[in-house]
Amino acid sequence: MKELKVTDLRIGDKVREKKTGFEFIVTSIFWSLYCTPTEATIYADFKDNPADPWEFELDEVELIEKGGEE
Repeated sequence: MKELKVTDLRIGDKVREKKTGFEFIVTSIFWSLYCTPTEATIYADFKDNPADPWEFELDEVELIEKGGEE
């Protein structure tokens, strides 16, 4: 499986957490120029979640559907 990079994701994309299989929509991406392209933190949420968004490292999720603006 291809390693996910920060440039592969856009806000609005659907990702799946590898550990649980839960699906989320990417709401924000945090990346620094001091990090490699595979080191980023994403924040994701699911529909009607009243709590704070979930936080993941790139290696914890897989891209399953493009939904953001290309």
